[in-house]
Amino acid sequence: APPNVQITGFLSQPDLDALLDDASVYVQASAHEGFGCALAEAMARGCIPVVSRQGALPEVVGEYGVFVDPADVSSVATGIRRALAQGSDLRPAIAERIATCFSFERRRHDLLALVKKIGRANGM
Repeated sequence: APPNVQITGFLSQPDLDALLDDASVYVQASAHEGFGCALAEAMARGCIPVVSRQGALPEVVGEYGVFVDPADVSSVATGIRRALAQGSDLRPAIAERIATCFSFERRRHDLLALVKKIGRANGM
């Protein structure tokens, strides 16, 4: 890896928080993806997301994502450069998106509504 890439292995929550606070960009160029909890966590800290269009990643990033082809290294590199060029003025808006769209209360409400809907569909 180049000098500006750090491979850490497991990080404690305080160490992860410090790393995300220092990061400008978060890259998740997945070929397959579910919700993207790590992506949301990075965005909550204001990291500019560079992601594929897999799974729920586009839903999580909304208008703030730089989308790349995960099978094309040059696409990922270009996406990272584009995200870095956007500057840090987007960080508060990115964090606000996660706080607003994926707050604990909203997730709780939506999950309970889904459980009730499934229950009604199964005669419960």
